[in-house]
Amino acid sequence: MNNVRTHHVFFTTKFTQECLEHCCFGASVSNSLANVKAGDIAFLFDGLKWIVFGPFEIISDQQRIDRRPIYGRDKRGNVRYKNRVWFKTEMAKATPMVKLYSYERDASKVSFVLNRYIIATLIANKQVNATPLTTTEGHYLIEKTLRLGNTISTNRPQIPPNIEAVFPVSVLRRPVSEAGVEVLLLNKRCQGYLSEFLASFSRQASYFNQFVLGFQRQVDVLIDAQDRLALIEIKLAKNKQNPFDQVLEYLDYCLSSFRLHYNRSKAIETIDLVALLENGNQYLSNNAIRAFSRRCAEIGDKENIEIDPHTVIYKISSESLETGVCVI
Repeated sequence: MNNVRTHHVFFTTKFTQECLEHCCFGASVSNSLANVKAGDIAFLFDGLKWIVFGPFEIISDQQRIDRRPIYGRDKRGNVRYKNRVWFKTEMAKATPMVKLYSYERDASKVSFVLNRYIIATLIANKQVNATPLTTTEGHYLIEKTLRLGNTISTNRPQIPPNIEAVFPVSVLRRPVSEAGVEVLLLNKRCQGYLSEFLASFSRQASYFNQFVLGFQRQVDVLIDAQDRLALIEIKLAKNKQNPFDQVLEYLDYCLSSFRLHYNRSKAIETIDLVALLENGNQYLSNNAIRAFSRRCAEIGDKENIEIDPHTVIYKISSESLETGVCVI
């Protein structure tokens, strides 16, 4: 997407030692680590001990399928968390959450608020294997963990040779899930309307998946181009959840999000709301789409910000998303 370094947090309650020993982190679904690239910075949060480990520099170009039972096997004998990325540990430290929390004591400083938002994002997570941080949050966590953390033993990362990349083969060898569609989108494997939409963003735009907003709500894909944001929600044909209600809820969180509004170079002027629906989804109806567009216009007028609704229909074709906009 771009050359901007992204910051990530990985979550575990059982396998901290295995992650540090093998210098890798694994996830169970294809989208969790889909946007983790070489050169990115990551942290590992142990949700049982409440310790942040890191910073780590990612060395794998993308997530790969590692069938070694580093994290054991499940009840059916399958290797756990085989979608993996690797990192260097030379600079990493172990920072107890209490140290990070107690470092900021002046509630009048914006760094106090930033600290609390980062901590809330970490300790409240009960749903995802990994989530991105903003650049500001990432820089703050790097500085504070290096200052406050305790030195840990390091190991040399070794990526097993000749292991298969998760994308595109693994994603496309089975019926493509919403997570798989997310991976295709992040890799710009799309044709038609969505391809043109993504091309309308600058190369400096940041792409986040599973970004946390509000009360631990994860947006499928968030694109941040400073003065313009896009929120993308993906739904299979069989999914009965109302995508318009969901993306409008994300919009409410977005409009009041400290995480998104703090330390921006430009004020947000435009927010694109994209409902990306598989052909056959029950919400691909004129009434539902019309109501969605009307609600976006009302919110835009009230908030004095441009809200652009997009209802996009997709189907999987030739290892990519074939997309078109629904016009009423």
